[in-house]
This record gives sequence, C-alpha cells and structure tokens, in this order.
Amino acid sequence: MNRTPTRISSAERPFHSVRSLARLVPVVAGRKAVDADEVTLHFQANVDARWVEAIVSVFARVALELDAFFAAGFHSKRPVAVNGRHWLGIPPDPLWLTWVGSEYRSASGLGPLIRTAERPDDFRAIKRARAAWPAELVRRGDQLDTERAATVIPSLESGP
Repeated sequence: MNRTPTRISSAERPFHSVRSLARLVPVVAGRKAVDADEVTLHFQANVDARWVEAIVSVFARVALELDAFFAAGFHSKRPVAVNGRHWLGIPPDPLWLTWVGSEYRSASGLGPLIRTAERPDDFRAIKRARAAWPAELVRRGDQLDTERAATVIPSLESGP
C-alpha cells in the first residue's frame, strides 16, 4: 500500500479531487521511487481568520487520517509542485502548511505540522519562516526531474 502526500491550496472556487498517478518507476537514492497518490483540496482565498483556522485543522486531520508521509499547503498565486508521478523528495519551495509523517519527522526533527504564517497569502512571512530541512531531504529540481531528486528519501512504503 502506498502512503499519500497531501496538498491543499487556495483557489477561487472550492472543490476537491482525488487522482492516482502514473506507474513509471525511477530509482531514487538506490531504491524504486515511491508511487505516490495525491489528494488535492481547494478553498477560497478570501476567507476570514475563523475559516483559515478551520482549513488548518482540516489539513492536519486529513493528513493524519490518510497517514500521509508529506502534505503541503500553499496559495494558488505561489503554487508548489509537490509531486509528479513519484515522490522525489521535499520540494525546495517555501510552504504555508507542511505535514510530515513519522519517517520525515525522524529524518528531519521537524513536524508533524509546520505553519509558517497566519494566512496563506502572507508570502513574506512564509519565505522568512520556511522550514529548515536537511539539504539531503530536499529535491533540487522540479517534481519530474529524477536526476535532481533528494539524495536521501526515507523508506515510505507501508506494510500490509
């Protein structure tokens, strides 16, 4: 069973979707890359503080319930490529919300929930407070560039 990274982003119309990704399997850090699934949640960008707190709670609850090894929350004006067909490491971009499962908590000492700003549109605060990931856990390219994957990817396969 594959573990699930989750991302949440703001958009003009709220909706949700679930998408399973393709099955081409590159080798990353000496192992087959994790064939990651993705759940995407969208919400309106102009919500008040009460709804922002609810969104943070939903984000953390969904990540926890899905046993996600990584989840990311960001504003649609600053999109982040969380993953492509396979998990290639933590994205280098600053994120508003991040959830890390036990594997990444053990490898980084961070998490489980990292919130870098009160609101998803406070881009300066998000950049200033970005998580200090160990360099070996962060990919150097985009989510499709297997040659620039993170040099260390914790074992993310869950057993039956």
